[in-house]
Amino acid sequence: MATQGSGRPQNDRSLAVDFSNTIACPGCRAQDAFDSVEGTRRWLRAKAPDVASEWTPSERTGLRRFREDVRRVLRAAATGSRPPADALGSLNEALNAASPVALRFQGGRWSEVRARGRRTPTAELRLRIARSTAEALAGPNRPRVRLCQAPGCLHLLFARSSRQLWCSPSGCGNRVRVQRHYRRSRGGPA
Repeated sequence: MATQGSGRPQNDRSLAVDFSNTIACPGCRAQDAFDSVEGTRRWLRAKAPDVASEWTPSERTGLRRFREDVRRVLRAAATGSRPPADALGSLNEALNAASPVALRFQGGRWSEVRARGRRTPTAELRLRIARSTAEALAGPNRPRVRLCQAPGCLHLLFARSSRQLWCSPSGCGNRVRVQRHYRRSRGGPA
């Protein structure tokens, strides 16, 4: 992940898809990355090391709920349908929490005051993922969000070309090619 001069990771639009693809997937034989505290920590160390602190069970549960909201929004984008309002609201809430603003009336004048303070690791991660999702869906040069075309796969992908069909060429892609070869060699339809 690229970093800014401050050492903090920059927004990375692939974070949204990486995050949404942490679910258990029978088609890919992938495990749920957030199934255990250690699995959650391992994913966080790999994707957001500066927020990979101690996570409580309730934070992990909240992270899993947020993942489902991100998945629902990305799946809607991939299928060209309207995203569920509650899922979109969850992402917007994470984005709005980034820069809380309050109005102040002091000395006969109005002013806007931006809250200063450190966000919790959970809020920081949600913000990054929500920004990543927003950049992927509404930013310039946005990639195409797609559903993996492998049978049984639940994962999403950013298609780099119009020919990209699978979330992983070596996983789902290889499995589809092997199945196709097997059917052809047995005389069945390809």
